Amino acid sequence: MTTLLGELASLAVSKNPHQIYSVSLPQELWERILSHCDSDVVFPFCHVIKPLKHVSEAIYNVGTIFNMSFDVLFPTFWLPVQFEVCKTVKLGKIPREPLPICSNQEFAAVEALIKVVSCCGGMVKLQAYSLVHFEAIRPILPKIVDVYISPPADGIYYDDYAGPDTYESILAAIHSFNIKIRKLDIPSLYNAQETEYLDNPWFLQLARHSKMLRCFRCDLLPLDILIDFKYLEQIELDSFELSEYSFDLFLTAARGHPRLRRVTFENMVMHDGGQLEFVRLDEELNDIGWRWYDGVGEIYGNPCVVWEKI
Repeated sequence: MTTLLGELASLAVSKNPHQIYSVSLPQELWERILSHCDSDVVFPFCHVIKPLKHVSEAIYNVGTIFNMSFDVLFPTFWLPVQFEVCKTVKLGKIPREPLPICSNQEFAAVEALIKVVSCCGGMVKLQAYSLVHFEAIRPILPKIVDVYISPPADGIYYDDYAGPDTYESILAAIHSFNIKIRKLDIPSLYNAQETEYLDNPWFLQLARHSKMLRCFRCDLLPLDILIDFKYLEQIELDSFELSEYSFDLFLTAARGHPRLRRVTFENMVMHDGGQLEFVRLDEELNDIGWRWYDGVGEIYGNPCVVWEKI
């Protein structure tokens, strides 16, 4: 069965959906095939496969209503948000304020796509912006989301949390409705001097289910809380002001955390100014069963160093 799914997914990815038009499969297997497809493939693929027609319709409806491109709708669905073109970041655009969902038609379209994405193994991204926005969209949210912040209106860097309500109040609201967070942003403003909420029992209960953290100003991240993130597997870091001291702290975290297996250190700017040299070390990582290599970061798409557990 796994081989069949792989072959069908390969046909979909090769943009030849007509070759499998006549194949008869249970609905859940069609949905598993979609988990292997990129956004540029899934729409034409689903459009010609009758059991998947509802998928292409859900993508089309949300894209048309909110003027959003397919790459932010599937397999990762950014709940309706205004994007601004920005060629200096990996996605080619940056999220700004979330778009209001007003009419019954808009709610129905968003809810349909949330169900499609969830059934196909995708992920829904919720912007932490305001309590009004959260309360409006809460009734249709899935049980697991990625929570992200947007850059301030006058910039492209994630230097600060920009929402009108406090970040902790939104996280507390998410927690109160038993919504789990797979990937969580930690803004730089809350990394050091204002981390009181990180020690709150409700925050640890919420965050301990997170598998990924995206942290800004990594030199300020209070690493002593990482041991409480029981399921943490990956950390994405903005390497601004990375120092030998913070390198030693992350080395300690890599050595001691039971599930952590990947850490990325990314430059805020495109050209490597030498800060990443602190993490391009072989002996220390080899001693704890890790390795490093150069890559492209997930935050801005700039050069990064990847630590990976062997």
